[in-house]
Amino acid sequence: LEIRGVSRAFGGIQALSRVSMKIGSGEVLALVGGNGAGKSTLMKCVSGALAPDTGAILLEGRELAPGSTQHSRTAGIEMIYQDLQLCQQHDALTNVFLGREYRRVLLLDRHAMRRRCLEIFEQLGIEISPSARVGKLSGGQQQSVAIARAMVSDAKLIIMDEPTAALAVKESGRVLSLITALKQRGVSVVMITHRLSDVFQVADRIIVMSHGTVLHELAPSQTNLSDLTVKILAE
Repeated sequence: LEIRGVSRAFGGIQALSRVSMKIGSGEVLALVGGNGAGKSTLMKCVSGALAPDTGAILLEGRELAPGSTQHSRTAGIEMIYQDLQLCQQHDALTNVFLGREYRRVLLLDRHAMRRRCLEIFEQLGIEISPSARVGKLSGGQQQSVAIARAMVSDAKLIIMDEPTAALAVKESGRVLSLITALKQRGVSVVMITHRLSDVFQVADRIIVMSHGTVLHELAPSQTNLSDLTVKILAE
């Protein structure tokens, strides 16, 4: 993925100012910064939820249609929001295929859906029954269902907004293991997070944003938790 000079304003507030960056295939990029730094706005532009005022976003050299989630999804970009957008009363299988169901003539092909669901679960090491009711699952398990949903269409880039924010340490570990599994399958991951300890467990690269611009770009080996915290607070 390549982001070229993307800007976006809301009224008189400049949320993004000519932001440029690249994300490699199978790379885990941690996007960090204080509230209002522009992290989520930038990734909403990538996912098509927002259209940038200026600039371009390219995936594998092809420019994405601005402001089109459908075009971005078809190209292979998925965004998992912090609230996950899961239907608590339905089972994992229904949630994984929500809005992207397999059909045979006019009927749902639940057999094919279950087979594909189990395939994704096995590939990523997700130990959940497709028939499990989502509302009964833990936070980490629900995050797993959301990640599996992103993989139904063979996503090339998955954006995760605060994937471990509300999770206990053990549950966070499960989600970070899934991110590693995605990386091993060549899927690129952008992780927006305030949980800086997670960054050093899975990220290949860190970008610190401030006031709609890129402030720092570095490898985890070039910094540590306290130094990164200072960089964010000094924005």
